[in-house]
Amino acid sequence: QGESGELAEMEQSVKQAEAVFAGAWTLGHWSVQEGNWTRFQQMTRAWYHFHLGRYEEAELAALRALRASEDFIKVAQAGRARGSPLGPPGFEVRMHEWVQSDLALFQTALNKLDEAEYHSRKALGSNLARNRNANAELRGPLQRLGVIMLNRGRFKDAEAMFREALRVLDESGVIRAAARSLVTQRTLAQSLAAQGRWPEALAAYRETHSLAGSGAAKRYGEID
Repeated sequence: QGESGELAEMEQSVKQAEAVFAGAWTLGHWSVQEGNWTRFQQMTRAWYHFHLGRYEEAELAALRALRASEDFIKVAQAGRARGSPLGPPGFEVRMHEWVQSDLALFQTALNKLDEAEYHSRKALGSNLARNRNANAELRGPLQRLGVIMLNRGRFKDAEAMFREALRVLDESGVIRAAARSLVTQRTLAQSLAAQGRWPEALAAYRETHSLAGSGAAKRYGEID
């Protein structure tokens, strides 16, 4: 819902997140899960602010989520070392990578490209350290880096990032009509147009438009 830009759904998600967060205070294991719940709450707020064009508020909420996530990593890893895991192996690191990747998006909107690139590369490096094979979660930091390269005027580097993002999605079984794939396909077209490669750019735009109107796109949350 965050990247698809459905504001009504985001508003509902914010209400649900706030309700869950409020209820979590009453749970016996609140002190252990505080960082996890706070990350969830703040990132929901961040995406909501982002889609309202409140980029500074989005960045601030994401930075709060990042700090909460860092705290939770320590708690989760300590619990695992004691034989009391708080979730599947490495899940806290995966959540942290998502926060870093989304924070990079918000910072790019603020033209804080150095900070955005730092967080994108941290998320990318962490994912690659956890996984030897291509996985759909790589698409996030690759997409962010591609957009940063576009903003820096490094269009060939941007193209390479977008093509790699599409490759990992394809290899992970994500269909081209899914929202993530469509967003990346469109930005790939932008990078080609920026290089003056108009026939390739037009072909990419047409493919995206065709996929966006498909029945599969509607089922997978395509962005109109």
